[in-house]
Formats: sequence, structure tokens, C-alpha cells
Amino acid sequence: MAEEFSSSFANHVVLTTGNNLSSQSNTLISINAATQMPFKLSKMNYASWRAQFTNLLFGYDLFGFLDGTTPCPPETILQFDSTTPISNPKCKLWKRQDRLIVHAILASVTWVVAPLISSATTSHEAWQKLETTFANQSQTIMLSLRNILMKTTKGSQSIVEYMQTVKIITDNLALMGYPLIEDEIILHVLNWLGNDFKEISAAI
Repeated sequence: MAEEFSSSFANHVVLTTGNNLSSQSNTLISINAATQMPFKLSKMNYASWRAQFTNLLFGYDLFGFLDGTTPCPPETILQFDSTTPISNPKCKLWKRQDRLIVHAILASVTWVVAPLISSATTSHEAWQKLETTFANQSQTIMLSLRNILMKTTKGSQSIVEYMQTVKIITDNLALMGYPLIEDEIILHVLNWLGNDFKEISAAI
């Protein structure tokens, strides 16, 4: 009988008052993506989107769901001296909270991105899929934009057209989470204004 109880005990967790899913205890947190995350994930802004989402969940003490450090509790537990397992309420609570996070992720991505994670059953799975899809892609796009900027000159463009071209590129870099410092942008603009403006550039 003792061996049977020991074997059964090894496959379950004893219910205790300290077995909380997180510091939030039994409180479910619903995330309103529309108001708490100002922009949605697209192919161009993964770094910025990731920063806003991780900061939000870290503030709620829920980031462990995303990175897998807050795993789902066992589905059944042993209560006190009983040898019959019962349903673990902490498991159900964890699953409910995790689905709320999955919902928040889906609500904070564009319709183009949503199909990538529509089949994910946990927030950690959805997070990993986005990381795998966009991390390297984001780096590649960033390098491509910087290369385009380096080759962008005034040429035959008007000053207004030239400045608009530079602004579009630098805005996209900032949106992706790779902003250029103001001095770097000014230096590029002045260097490629052309001979007609070399005296003004030198003075500045």
C-alpha cells in the first residue's frame, strides 16, 4: 500500500496554498490590445512591436508565459492524504490566462501575420513562431534599408523630394526598432546634397 501511494504521489503534485501560477495568484488579467498597444505587428516593425508587448507582459508579471518559464501546472493533484487524484484548479487557471495572452497576441498583429499563429495552442508557441519568422527577417530588412540610405543622393531630385526619400527610409528604420541618431541623418543629408550646396553643407 505504501509503495502504491508513493508511486501515485510521484505522478502528481500535492495541493498547497502556496502553489500559485504567478504572483497574480488567482486573478486573471485581460489585455486590451487596442488601447494598450498602439501599433500592430507587420512585416516592418517586429522589433518595436516585440518591445511593446514584452514590456506590457513584464509589467503584469506574465512574461513567463511567453518565454516558457511559467509552465502549465499538472492537470491532476493529490489532496492531503488522499490517493485519488483530483483536477488541479491551478492548471485550469493557467490555461485560461494563457488563452487570454494568445488572444492579445492575435489582436495585436495585422491580418497578414495572423495566419502564422492561428493554430498555436499556447502563447509560448505563438511567440516562438513569430520569433522564428521575423527575427532574422527584421535584421535583413534593416540592413537593406541602411544600404539604400547610403546610396540615396539628391541627384536630379528637388530638395523636398530628396528630404522626403530620406525621411521615408529613416522612419521605416525607426518603426522597425533601429532608429538613426539625428546627427547621423543630418550628416548623410549634407554629404549627398551635391556640389550646388557644398558651401552651405560645409558651413553647417
